Amino acid sequence: MRTRWIPLNETAAWNYYVTHRYDDAIRQVRSLLELQPNYGWAYSIMAMSYSGLARHEEAINAAERGRQLLDTPMVQIAQAVVYANAGRRQAAQRLLAQLTTESDKQYVCGVQLATVYAVLGRTDEAFESLERAYLQRSD
Repeated sequence: MRTRWIPLNETAAWNYYVTHRYDDAIRQVRSLLELQPNYGWAYSIMAMSYSGLARHEEAINAAERGRQLLDTPMVQIAQAVVYANAGRRQAAQRLLAQLTTESDKQYVCGVQLATVYAVLGRTDEAFESLERAYLQRSD
């Protein structure tokens, strides 16, 4: 019965993150992880929230744990953003290159990919990624 609350907890955590309420997001993720301790995406939300607070070591640890549990493009994107914000540009660039290669074989969200480009200061490529995402979805 408790597991039916997982989507609500995840949505609340994500909403806190995107509205820059990072402490609330972290608190919400912790309650989510009590229900499902091996939920990789929850660790990614936590990682990005720690990153928003400039708590980079905690962010990196959470991002790496998330990727151990769930190795998907969205989790990789979160990890790349965390690395870039922490000053680990080469690690972020490697993940970005891997994601770009993977996008030929599986769906990688161009909007989220643009975030990685933007955090790395690659503005033109960020806009190109947004344009590609628009064209993919404009049918």
